[in-house]
Amino acid sequence: MTSSARQLSYIELRGEKDIECVNVVVGDVRRSLSPQGGGTFLGRFDERLSSATDQVSLEVRRRKTRFFRPTETVKVYSIEVQSGSGRQVVKKGRVDITLEVSSQPVSTDPGSSLTAISGGLKPTTEELIAQCPRFRILVVGKTGAGKSSLIDRVFGTNTTGVVDDRPGKAKIEDGLISPQNDRFILHDSQGFEPGEGCNYDTVTSFIEARKKEPLIKDQLHAVWFCFPVPIIQYGERLLEDGAETFLKQSNEALRNIPTVVVFTKYDRLITHVQVAPDRDPEADVEAEAKQYLQTHCVEPIRRCLKDKAILHVAVSSRPDRQRGLDELTKLTYERVTESFTSKPNSVSPVPFAAAGAQRVEPGVKIKSSIKEYWRALASSTNFWGFTMLDCLGVIHADIISVWNFYDPSVYLSSEEFRNLMVNMVAKVDAPTGSSPASTNLTRSDTFSG
Repeated sequence: MTSSARQLSYIELRGEKDIECVNVVVGDVRRSLSPQGGGTFLGRFDERLSSATDQVSLEVRRRKTRFFRPTETVKVYSIEVQSGSGRQVVKKGRVDITLEVSSQPVSTDPGSSLTAISGGLKPTTEELIAQCPRFRILVVGKTGAGKSSLIDRVFGTNTTGVVDDRPGKAKIEDGLISPQNDRFILHDSQGFEPGEGCNYDTVTSFIEARKKEPLIKDQLHAVWFCFPVPIIQYGERLLEDGAETFLKQSNEALRNIPTVVVFTKYDRLITHVQVAPDRDPEADVEAEAKQYLQTHCVEPIRRCLKDKAILHVAVSSRPDRQRGLDELTKLTYERVTESFTSKPNSVSPVPFAAAGAQRVEPGVKIKSSIKEYWRALASSTNFWGFTMLDCLGVIHADIISVWNFYDPSVYLSSEEFRNLMVNMVAKVDAPTGSSPASTNLTRSDTFSG
């Protein structure tokens, strides 16, 4: 059996001057790129780096700043680069990557590895990821709204210093990509603080500009408006004047964009209800908190938006009192699916990206990868005529893409892990009395029409 191995002979990365070093990872091989000055790093390989995996990874180490942690991983997928077409440039966030690759047929022992994808069979997630590599979300909220902890919990990141809560400091146009999870782009707006009236125009212009982007990956996929639950008895307000004005005039700007109102710090309200001096000790704390939320949070937002069916969730991001994050994730995914899916039984790259980006709700990943993605795949002819091992190699790559595990060392795509997987399949599949180490599959293991 043969497969097509990718061979990398040249790679160049151009970025900002704060980049200190860059390593390229192809399969199990890691090489350092030579600094050329001015944020440019170069690698020429007389002995070409060869791999049958679906990606090339670049480990980019930057000088530590307020906005980014030192290291981020940039991935270039095989579908983004055409073999034998000379040097090609792929833009990835803040860096431009120039590659030269070729394909070389190699023989593969089906009993030893899953790296071969026979006869042109390739991971079916590649096309979806190429169309929309990252889920793009705008988070709007004033200073102290709890945006950083919310992002950390939902996307499994560390945004310390990334989401800048200081008034006037956030730049909404700058898409922030976390090195712990590069499957989403965060656009941060500091809200509508007193004296920051111009931010209304900034947010509106940004939303309108993203609507006009021709490529779906550059469009805005969702908006979260974050409002900390106010304690009225302490003189706190839900809406500052600027926020109220924006909500009243935002219907046109937000039209057709999945939008969720997020009431943060709900645990603080629960505590307030519990310790209220005039509270009936027999009363239901949750019921009282929900009624308070409805009266002092949901209804004011409805009046501003003139919409009785606003999508809203109350959340707490504190690790010891975490709640509502799974509901927020599911609600966002469902709304994104409604907005970006046009054909029945088809898989849109945007909800696929949304499901892959989040790391709090396994049910959303299962729904995206099994109930929808695999249902659509089953109706195609992709797998017909290939052996089970061929298909398992594709499924393995697809699972890694869909589930978006935090795997900075790329262990899940390594040769050792793939060999372990194929040996497990061989043992499970082996007929009674056969050698458990054999990976020769019976005739039923070939998909045919």
